[in-house]
Amino acid sequence: MKNVRQGGFTLVELLISLGILGLLLAAVVSVNVGTSRSAAGLQTRNDLQPELQIVQNYIPRLGVDKAHIVRHHGQ
Repeated sequence: MKNVRQGGFTLVELLISLGILGLLLAAVVSVNVGTSRSAAGLQTRNDLQPELQIVQNYIPRLGVDKAHIVRHHGQ
């Protein structure tokens, strides 16, 4: 008997392809989420900048020395 192979993919080939595709999609989603969080943090910082300037201008009026203020750096 002649072993004739019809065109197409085997189940193993399809599963491997789906696994690779899943890994690539996970990497793309991970990068997208990281970029989105970074942009949200930057937007929050930009939104708070005017309020920070007002507070910094008001502090000398209270008689507080700027050297005693602890600066907090975000994550």
